[in-house]
Amino acid sequence: MKEPALSPQNIQTGAICGFFAHDSFQTGIILEHTDSSCKVAYGEAQTADFPPGRLVLISSQTYTTDHPFSCITGFAGKVETFRNSLPLSDIRHKMLNCPHPLSLEQFIRTAGLPEDDVTRFAVFLALREKPAWFRIKKGLYHTLTIEQEQAWLEEEQRRELHRLDTAACPWLAKKGLPVLFTPALLEAAELLPAYETCPDRTDLTGVQCWTIDAENSLDLDDAISLQPTQDGWQLGIHITDVSSFISQDSALDREAYRRTTSVYLPELDVHMLPQSISCRKASLLQGSLRPALSIVCEVDSCGEILSQTAFPSQIKVSANYSYEQFEAFLTPVAADNPDMHCVAPVLQQIAEKHLQKRIRAGALVMEDRNITPARGIVAECMVIYNSTLASLARDRQTPLFYRYLEAPDGVLSRANDYPHHVPPSVLGTLPRPHAGMGLPAYAQFSSPLRRYSDLVNQRQILAVLSGVSLPYDREELDNGLEHLSNTRQIIRQVTQQAEDARAVRDS
Repeated sequence: MKEPALSPQNIQTGAICGFFAHDSFQTGIILEHTDSSCKVAYGEAQTADFPPGRLVLISSQTYTTDHPFSCITGFAGKVETFRNSLPLSDIRHKMLNCPHPLSLEQFIRTAGLPEDDVTRFAVFLALREKPAWFRIKKGLYHTLTIEQEQAWLEEEQRRELHRLDTAACPWLAKKGLPVLFTPALLEAAELLPAYETCPDRTDLTGVQCWTIDAENSLDLDDAISLQPTQDGWQLGIHITDVSSFISQDSALDREAYRRTTSVYLPELDVHMLPQSISCRKASLLQGSLRPALSIVCEVDSCGEILSQTAFPSQIKVSANYSYEQFEAFLTPVAADNPDMHCVAPVLQQIAEKHLQKRIRAGALVMEDRNITPARGIVAECMVIYNSTLASLARDRQTPLFYRYLEAPDGVLSRANDYPHHVPPSVLGTLPRPHAGMGLPAYAQFSSPLRRYSDLVNQRQILAVLSGVSLPYDREELDNGLEHLSNTRQIIRQVTQQAEDARAVRDS
């Protein structure tokens, strides 16, 4: 909204002038002038020489310079009084009928305002305070329509959010990735109702299940149950049904797609969904009734999985364990929780049995000292869950966001068949073998609070189980592949940069 400079021909001694100093509008009076310089009195008792190009507004009338500062104060007071009395909303509605940009004088005349110096200064300042209503370019004033106002407000909100994002997490902000949520999205999340019991879901609230996650985690996607049967065990893996909270193509859904995944940096967690959803309403918190997508596996006494069944359910988590707490249950029986000391080693046996089966099928197992027994159990349970639903989708010819990995030269039997490291798997909409997992088909369903592709897959498989139309066809999924893959790649890079920076800082 920069005003054009005045030419020396417009300037007279004794004229009231306006100029900007440090982004603040100043009113002054011209004491002397030449073609290249103006001596101006302004403020309480200041004088300065300015080139004519600094002046953006000048009165048509001249005033006495005998008492310049009293003159400035009196004029500025009249301007402020008139400015405060301007009915800008009425003026704006009247000016909407004028489709062409106007000079300041034309604007005042069209608005039916007095054509004097006080009005010119007052309107000049008042219109600059309403950038959502009036656009000022090269000295011409254009009244914005309601649609243009809305677009301006949205753009301003984006700019402000980017500024706040940059302050909160420059790693993500400089890559153009969002950090904070807009007030509208936070409000939409708060307004989502809590889950209430649904007769269409299998009621598993009487089954003891537990989450096992990092100690400070609040966005809990997955829970596990293990019950003895006559011939072995029944393993249950239950994933929170985020699709029952987030409607397809809603504002929250579009934002989750934009973000693609939650980001966990050394000093900040950036969630895919507002925390009122990811850490409260949809999180599998102890004692809270939650909708879930469950699979139940019949397991023999040797830990071999015999069959799997998938269905929508409702659960109530008995306990939220940290990895360290669950690790303690793998030690010899103690008096504090004998039931968990009984089932934890069995769960470890089932996970190990399934892992060995995958290894025989060619799965890669890379040594990682950070994978404790508890983490390994949870990871293998998620593989069981994901592969079960991926196989179901493949058999029903259901398009998903599958993950696959080709072996070098089509053959893969050992981790060192890759010369340096196992590359990340590839996202695609057709089922293909995942050489790294040792599975004929694989897709991720187990983190719908944290990964958008998992949320989409959850919607797809729930439609299959319910016998209703698929929410997405293959073309729609194909159209989202590039965005999801590229964003995840950027996030991997940002995460690595943040971790490297922390390592340098801590060294």
